Amino acid sequence: MSISPRKKPTQARAQERVNRILDAAEQLLANDGYDKFSTNRVAQLAEVNIASLYQYFPNKAALLFAINRKLLDEVLELLENSEASWPQQAWTSLFDPLTSELLTSRKHVNLVRALEQAAVVSPELQQMEREHEETVAQFYSRFLKYYGSSWSDSDRLNAGRMIYAMCSIGLYDAEHLEESDRQRILQLFELNVRQFVVSILKEPAP
Repeated sequence: MSISPRKKPTQARAQERVNRILDAAEQLLANDGYDKFSTNRVAQLAEVNIASLYQYFPNKAALLFAINRKLLDEVLELLENSEASWPQQAWTSLFDPLTSELLTSRKHVNLVRALEQAAVVSPELQQMEREHEETVAQFYSRFLKYYGSSWSDSDRLNAGRMIYAMCSIGLYDAEHLEESDRQRILQLFELNVRQFVVSILKEPAP
């Protein structure tokens, strides 16, 4: 099954239609979950006919792939903006992207959970997530080196993978709880990541 877009929009009107389709797809996926997600429902919400949708996204898998790519690109842009500010920021700036509205909003959390469910039957989504995980781990490795860690490259990269895993637990695995509990878990998550980073910056590798 192809996950590649059937064609790319070349005119402003076509790009606006694609943006409308993707916005509708994100809204449905975040609100109703993967099980209720369909191209027909997306087309209806985006107010385009199904033939127009299929001009750009040949099937449900291609639409999910595009949503996931857009979501991950937003996260990477957030990290890139954070990295650009390191010369003017203390190492605690790490927590700005980790606790930002982009990553902690209900919509983002719901999208991540729905896409994880979709990935169970999609090798393409699984591969995209593995590549994303390594990219984010490399970001954290650079962060640790910049702020003075004496750990080896491989140890810093593994520490970056650990921070990524801690993010997944802290941000995405408590969506079923009340908002007050979710906020408290976010505080505890930040506390634990902070202690982990302190140990890497101040102590030799174990």
